[in-house]
Amino acid sequence: MLASVFILATIASTAVASIQAPSLVYINALPPSGGSGDYEFHLTNTKDWKSLPSDIGSFGFNNDGDRVGWRLKGDNSSALVFNLASGVASNIAEVSYNYTENDISMDFAISGSVSTTFRGSSGSKKRSAWSGSYGNTTLPFNSTVTVDNIECKGDLTFTVVVTTGSSPDKTYTGVNHVNLPITTLPANVTITNAEHSGASLTLYYYDNHPLAITTGGGSSAPSYGAVITGAVQFCSD
Repeated sequence: MLASVFILATIASTAVASIQAPSLVYINALPPSGGSGDYEFHLTNTKDWKSLPSDIGSFGFNNDGDRVGWRLKGDNSSALVFNLASGVASNIAEVSYNYTENDISMDFAISGSVSTTFRGSSGSKKRSAWSGSYGNTTLPFNSTVTVDNIECKGDLTFTVVVTTGSSPDKTYTGVNHVNLPITTLPANVTITNAEHSGASLTLYYYDNHPLAITTGGGSSAPSYGAVITGAVQFCSD
C-alpha cells in the first residue's frame, strides 16, 4: 500500500512569500520487524486487529487523528499504537521564501517514517492499547534537513545557518547538496546560495511533536523510532 500524502500548499515562484506550510507532508508507518510469531495491524477504519500481509509496504496517515497499530498475534501486551495529532504540517515546520529572481524556483517538503521492532514472542493478554486503556506518550523524532540543486543551470554553493535560542549558530556549506541535523528545537534554518542572491528561504522548526504513542505495557512491547526529513529543492520543476 502506498503512503498517503497531505497536499498543503502551492508555492508561488516569483514573489516574496509569507510564512506558509510545506508544499506537502507525508508520514508513513513502516511495517514492524523482529520478534517471533506473526504480526497484526489495526487502522482507524478497521474494526479489529487483522493479520498483516507480507506484501504491505507501509501505511500512511491520511487525516488528523488517524491511528496505526501493530502487535504480535493475539497479544495485547505487545501492542504499539501511533496517533497523528491535528495540524501536522504547521506543527513541525513552516517556510518563508524570498524571491527577487524569476529564473529559479524553490520548494520545501516534509517526509517522515515511524519504525517498530519487536523484541520477544507473544505474551499474556492485557488491557487493549487500541481502546485507550493506557495513556498517550509524545513520540520524539530525529530531524534532518537536506538541500539539493535538482536542475538549476550550473552549480549552487549553499550556506545553511541554524539558529536556536539556546546555542550558538551552526553553519553548514556545500556545493549542490547539504545534509544537516536539527538537534535543538525550536530552530530557524536560513538557506542562501552564492550564485543567486535573490533566491533564499528560511525554515521555522517548532518544538512540537505531531505523533503520540500508546503501548500495551508488556515485556514483549516493541521499541520504536521516528525520523522527520525536511527536503529543500532548488529548480525541482
